[in-house]
Parts: sequence; structure tokens; C-alpha cells
Amino acid sequence: MIYLSRLMLDPMSRRVQNELSTPYEMHRTLCHAFPGLSKVDWEAARVLFRADEEGGRLSLLVQSKAAPDWSAFTTRLNGRYLLGAPAVKAWEPRFEVGQGLRFRLQANPVYAPKENGAKNGTRRGLYREAERLDWLRRQGETHGFEMTLVPTRLMVSFDGEGKRKPIWFRGERAEDEITLDLPLCEVIDLNDGHRFALPSQKNQFSAARFDGLLRVIDAERFAHAVESGIGKARGFGFGLFSVAPATK
Repeated sequence: MIYLSRLMLDPMSRRVQNELSTPYEMHRTLCHAFPGLSKVDWEAARVLFRADEEGGRLSLLVQSKAAPDWSAFTTRLNGRYLLGAPAVKAWEPRFEVGQGLRFRLQANPVYAPKENGAKNGTRRGLYREAERLDWLRRQGETHGFEMTLVPTRLMVSFDGEGKRKPIWFRGERAEDEITLDLPLCEVIDLNDGHRFALPSQKNQFSAARFDGLLRVIDAERFAHAVESGIGKARGFGFGLFSVAPATK
């Protein structure tokens, strides 16, 4: 069982504005909705969150395995923060093999190449669209889903030997076109926004939002991924894997 809460944020609140630019502070604020939890209980609660801005409205989606106490949360707030009472629903993630779903994932795609025989490599962000889609494909192999593929026309260029090289950034001008099956997924770069630190700053995030279609290939592993989140930096507003039935 998990709990999904939607909070409508006051965009004129200084505290909200500050926490959008420093998501870990928002993470700390959300702790007020789970009073009295020990460190072990807090980790078991698996609190994930994501701020969405659509249609001029700013909302915060919060997911947890422990029931939140939003009355305690609002009591601890000083000043403006919410525009209304949070909406909460309990949900048991259950899926079927072959089920098609729409999804949204705000993630921090990274990789850690092993260098000079080291056991663990240094994490590095992935910033190209192709790299991020490949990261999501590999997440699917781990977590029991695959993305829906569609034939897509891609621009290509030629190297010095006359061989074609795909240009993965859609819409870039090149000398020719080819058709490949690519994921039906929009990748939105968030690193130029105000919510996440740029690569040159102290906290380095490869912040990206994925919106697309997928198919469940392992119902148990996929349900666990939805409950636990995907990827790194989950305390900074990454990893919440939102899904909904795919419309035909």
C-alpha cells in the first residue's frame, strides 16, 4: 500500500520559491507530515516527491508507504505555503504483464564508469537525449518494463569515410534521413531551469523529465519500482514514477 498526496503550492510564497530552487529543503519540510518517525521508520516510509507546473498551477505530488499527517504538517508551517487542503488517496500498485501505461518520471540520469580497476567509479551526469533514453531503457530491464517504440525519421550526417552517423537531437539539420524505431517518450531537460543546480555548481544533477508510454514485462518488479522510485538523488525531488492507464 502506498499513499499519494497532491498539494497545491502557493507560487507567491517565498518559502515555496526557495524550496523549488533547493529541493532538499522541500524534502526537509515534508518531514513535518510524518511526525515521530525514527530514522529507520523514515527510511521505510520511502517518501518521494515531484513539483509539477502545468496550466499556471504549481503542485507537489508526494508518495509514501506511511500515511502522512497533513494536519501536523500545516501546523508546523509558518506563513504561506499551500493554497488548500492536500488531497490524499491510498493505492495498491498492481499490474499485469503486457499492460500499457502512460508514465512521468523526473530523474537524475547518471553513470559511474569504473576507472583504473577501481571497484566504484565517479558518478557522471548524462545530458544527451540518446544517453538519457538509453539510461531509461536500462532501468526498464532492471525494473520490469519496456518503452513503446515507434518508427521515427532521424537526420544523419556522414563521417570522413562516408559512413552514416545518426544525429540524436531531433530536428537538427543534416545531409540525409533514416527511419529507426525510437521510444515514444519526450525528454525534457531541466538543467536550465531554476529548480536544479547546473553542472558547474556544487550539487550536480542531470535533471530530466520523461513523459511517454511503456509496457509492463514483469509485474512484480515493476510494482516494486513504482513503490520505491527509480534512480539516484531521491531526496532532491527525483525518482517518483507516476503511471496511469494508456488511452487508446
